[in-house]
Amino acid sequence: MRNRLTLVLLMVACSWLSSCSLINDKQASAQAFYQLQPVPSEWVGQSWLNQFQFNQQTQMLLALEFNANAFNFALMDLSGVLLAQGRWLNTGQLIVDKSVPVPIDMQRILQDIQWMHWPEQSVRQGLNSTIKMQNKLQQNGNMQRIFSQNGRDIVTVTDYLDAILLIHHLDEYQVKVQRLN
Repeated sequence: MRNRLTLVLLMVACSWLSSCSLINDKQASAQAFYQLQPVPSEWVGQSWLNQFQFNQQTQMLLALEFNANAFNFALMDLSGVLLAQGRWLNTGQLIVDKSVPVPIDMQRILQDIQWMHWPEQSVRQGLNSTIKMQNKLQQNGNMQRIFSQNGRDIVTVTDYLDAILLIHHLDEYQVKVQRLN
């Protein structure tokens, strides 16, 4: 029974991961408008555990461990099955040591994490010149980051008290993230 449940969860996870990596021909790729940025110095030595919920359905765990030259990551389903593992070096190299046999766009997943969590100045440095970022304090006290291109919102990140919601308007997906530690 556990093996069957794990297989079902893995299939759902693969569906989410592959849909994360699909980009319509009419849409710009993630790398075209953002380059991943180095670990903020104040985070060196820290580790985070994030719970993702993709399009209000699939839930995943993402563990991040920060050091001065890189951050390590492990992406798992909620039962702990490892889906991807590797590291991103501050030199710009993404190394995926292990991955399920479906296309996983770790660059996209890590980009979303940076848009949600990285300091404003760091995120601005990673944006290409056609993308504008604006931080807005909403009336209800939530902070919002809005990324736009040619006057069109492409990504909105809203920081609620208990979670962060990223809506990618251009690629038509949303990710809700909760820090568990």
